[in-house]
Amino acid sequence: MDHESSNIGRRTPLLDGQARVSGQLRFIPDLDIPGMLHARPVLSLHAHANIRRIDKDAALETPGVYAVITAHDLPEIAPSSRSRLMLARGRTIFAGQFVALVLAESPAAASDAAHKVVVDYEPLPAAITIEEAMAEGAPLVWPDGVPSGAGDEGAHGADTGQSHEGLERDHTNIADREEFVRGDVDPELAEADLVIERSFFTPMVHQSSIETQGVIAQPLGGRERGFDPV
Repeated sequence: MDHESSNIGRRTPLLDGQARVSGQLRFIPDLDIPGMLHARPVLSLHAHANIRRIDKDAALETPGVYAVITAHDLPEIAPSSRSRLMLARGRTIFAGQFVALVLAESPAAASDAAHKVVVDYEPLPAAITIEEAMAEGAPLVWPDGVPSGAGDEGAHGADTGQSHEGLERDHTNIADREEFVRGDVDPELAEADLVIERSFFTPMVHQSSIETQGVIAQPLGGRERGFDPV
């Protein structure tokens, strides 16, 4: 190996390092394309509820608002994973679920209009804890069984919807069962001077990668404008 041309042992600056530390690098929020719209969601206030009606008239009258989208404006795709249930369709199944999406010319206009969307809910019984969700007779997330037809359920470790022996997925909130056994702890516990049992709870955790992702789409009119999609 020619050590004179090798980068081993040498400091290698990032190509965009100077632009990053000087504030000159443009990120997604820095880009402003003519005609670009900004979105703000309307979130469910209930962990479980039927959606009776969505009144978006006041939101649409807000200056700068282009549209208020609900699930009825989207294709009916089997919602067998959260990524295929972009907006709640007829029923919310967790607090904070997207019920509607406001599109406006500015983030401020979109945020103002989102607060003006009025959703008429019919609250339903909800299972808030794991124990409540697993209990017999618990309110079911999918009363008619988990919808099928999606191909991306396994992304990021999500449940793939496969049935396991002894698990009736159509009548339970339990998505899967896994049991790991190593050794025999019962004799050790029987001889222990003190046994302490506690339940521990932790918030939901998801990795937060530093390469935060974003995208801006600018339609160019298809093939008529010289754009040949791959």
